[in-house]
Amino acid sequence: MHTTIRVGERLLELRKLDLVPGALRPVLRDAAKEVFTHSRLALVHAHVIIEIRDDIPNPRVEERSLKKHRAHILLPSSLFAADEQHLSQQLRNSLNHEFAHLWHNDISPSLKRALESARRLKKGLEKEKLRFLQAYRQSTMSPERAMHLLDKRSIRSLLHRFFIECHIEGIAEYCENTLRGLDLFKSDVHAVLRAEARETAMTANLALANAITFGEIDVRVFKRVYDKAPYVIGHHMVFTLLLKEYTLEEVVKMNYHEFVKAYERVCKHIGERPLVSLTSGKGILDYKEMLKRWRSAFSQKS
Repeated sequence: MHTTIRVGERLLELRKLDLVPGALRPVLRDAAKEVFTHSRLALVHAHVIIEIRDDIPNPRVEERSLKKHRAHILLPSSLFAADEQHLSQQLRNSLNHEFAHLWHNDISPSLKRALESARRLKKGLEKEKLRFLQAYRQSTMSPERAMHLLDKRSIRSLLHRFFIECHIEGIAEYCENTLRGLDLFKSDVHAVLRAEARETAMTANLALANAITFGEIDVRVFKRVYDKAPYVIGHHMVFTLLLKEYTLEEVVKMNYHEFVKAYERVCKHIGERPLVSLTSGKGILDYKEMLKRWRSAFSQKS
């Protein structure tokens, strides 16, 4: 079941509504139309598709179908298990978050390059994985060992991607939460976001250190950190930048390297220790130190 809504000169298309309980379909239509109407993305995309899927756990942008004047957002059918009152807010939050990703992609050349690099990396890792599995079948190598070897080769890319995600998800989290009124009292919000991000960074740092055993890395631990930390830490970083001279548009147009460096400068200016850093060693999560630590662990003999 499909529904198309015209908003001025733009089209909003809702697909697979049969996966949504009948009583909740108007809630989806109203939330989607409201977010689309007021989103920055409405200035760019003339046609947005929102599709309900029963085979995904979380909302996401369908990158394969992303075009200049057309975008595709996927929502999990599990989202509609909430009651009507909570569903309306959940839908607005989720759609605001995904629309922010699309807006970021549209105006940031560096993000487009980063996403393309990530897609190439993913394809390369899939090919590498197949080669390792083939080697496993022809030898005594265990599947776990093969995966460890694969991750050893890709560790720099994994760390690189983690820092990029702090930028990407931080912007989306900020956009989502700003529309919920969380920027009304900036000093109070900054303190809350920093405290949560600091705890997340410390937990992530400890988990990643413990992920390395006998010169190998457990990618499952990395994934658990990766699934949460960039959202919390990135939100804090974006909010911190906006406390000072930066606008949201300026932050969006940065590449991840400029983003982290700017964050470090603002932290120094306001007298706070940065939670994330690239090479200064000041952050709880420092790219150079993490890379050095993991490379050292990989060089050890089991």
